[in-house]
Amino acid sequence: MTLAQAWQLTRDARYLNGCRTLLESWWDQCPYPQGPHWSSALEQAIRLLNWSVAWQLLNGPESPLFEGEAGGRFQERWLGSVYQHCHFIAGHLSRYSSANNHLLGRIAGFVCRQHNWQCWPENRSG
Repeated sequence: MTLAQAWQLTRDARYLNGCRTLLESWWDQCPYPQGPHWSSALEQAIRLLNWSVAWQLLNGPESPLFEGEAGGRFQERWLGSVYQHCHFIAGHLSRYSSANNHLLGRIAGFVCRQHNWQCWPENRSG
């Protein structure tokens, strides 16, 4: 979010490139659903909250990050990761310690998903 905030304030392309680099690095190092970053549905929901704010600060689908062929691939990768996060959250419910806190966190993640990324048939109402 900090890089997205910096871009929103300055419009300096270095911050856009930093966002791309940071996200691509995370996706490369934390493949779905492997490793410690895929052990908690609450963590995925919190990541969706952060990505939601960054998405808005970067101007959503109109972001310069998504221009051109490479930008289109980057956007598809980001949206694919959002979908994976939602899939993980839906399939990994907390049943014991702090289950209610985790429930609220997961709901918040899904609300952000619904607000920002209505890309999949199961998201659309109507």
